[in-house]
Amino acid sequence: MRLAANRYVVNTDDERIGGQGKIVKAVDGSDGTHVALKLISRRDADQTQKTFFLREVDTLYLLDHPNIVSLLDFGEDETEDTFCLVIPWFEQNLLQVLPGPEEDFGWDAFAERWGLPLVEALRLSA
Repeated sequence: MRLAANRYVVNTDDERIGGQGKIVKAVDGSDGTHVALKLISRRDADQTQKTFFLREVDTLYLLDHPNIVSLLDFGEDETEDTFCLVIPWFEQNLLQVLPGPEEDFGWDAFAERWGLPLVEALRLSA
């Protein structure tokens, strides 16, 4: 275990690799809640990447919808040399929640359960 961003106790056993970096499970030292830290490397970050990070922060702060993850905190983690987004921790990822190819879910059911709520969330983000 280690401390990230001077506040979050990281469980190094629970790590997921994503397209922009890695997601680690942590405990918020201020209230004990489980959170996810999205760690994005800043080793090779230029001004454009820093701008993208700050835009993601601004966008997530503005969004308030049950189908969009909420931003709890953000900052930088000096130990890992990363930008850091703090979001709620979910035990399952999207692929574990969506029905598999062997399940005949049907387009209407998919649209009602996943598609239309997602489109509504995106509409609100524009």
